[in-house]
Amino acid sequence: MKAIKNMANEKAPGQSKLTTDMIKNLPQEATNLYFEIIQEFWTNNEVDLKAWHTTMLNTIYKGKGDPQEPNNHRGIALKETSAKVLSIVIGQRLLKRFKQINPISQFGHRKRNTPLKKPYSSGNNTGLSHTASS
Repeated sequence: MKAIKNMANEKAPGQSKLTTDMIKNLPQEATNLYFEIIQEFWTNNEVDLKAWHTTMLNTIYKGKGDPQEPNNHRGIALKETSAKVLSIVIGQRLLKRFKQINPISQFGHRKRNTPLKKPYSSGNNTGLSHTASS
């Protein structure tokens, strides 16, 4: 439920036209059923919801210049809302597990940690290392 609560409102839906707002306003019984569908998709190889694998590409007029000119549009990818929920849940679980492991090979900034040095590997055989700010 945390994944859904943190999702932005009033975003364009994917192929099914199911919006985040709709999911957030489901009655408890429907929310439970929705979670069962997500769990079934995740655990059962035979369940394949085709729309969850589909990203619709579209363009949006920027609001200035000639609307017929392609350069006055920007691209947008509309991912299925349920696939977004699943992606968020997977990402949260991976991050939680990653924090438990706390690998020393993590490069860059981590919350409440100092940045680690990344070995310089572009043809440098000296064994010297540098940080991203170097």
